[in-house]
Amino acid sequence: MYVEKVSLLTGLTTIIAGIVAIFPMAFFFIWGLVQLFAVNAQVQAFLHIKGLVGWIASVVITYIPLLGSVTGFFGAKDVWGWQWWQAALLYLGAPIFSIAFTIVLSIVGAALSAVGSAQSSRARG
Repeated sequence: MYVEKVSLLTGLTTIIAGIVAIFPMAFFFIWGLVQLFAVNAQVQAFLHIKGLVGWIASVVITYIPLLGSVTGFFGAKDVWGWQWWQAALLYLGAPIFSIAFTIVLSIVGAALSAVGSAQSSRARG
């Protein structure tokens, strides 16, 4: 009985660890692509640089702190027609999500640790 509970807890912990490893990477990759497209939209609209040269300029601008964020903000706001708060959320949402995700995972990890400790102490005692 104890072995089954420990195996279930270990399996659940492994699944959660996989989600913890993969989900943020996929999320931030997709989020970064959306930001890149916003920067590219502004580069094409404001600087009138199109094609491969425009994409290369967009990649360079995206990775320059503050300049990439401001360019992407105005690309989302002016070119895509988003509201200012939606465009701001495109760049402020990732840090907010990171903090919230970390808090949730800390709570889940602490709960799983407490359950595992309680089960192992019951099995010993």
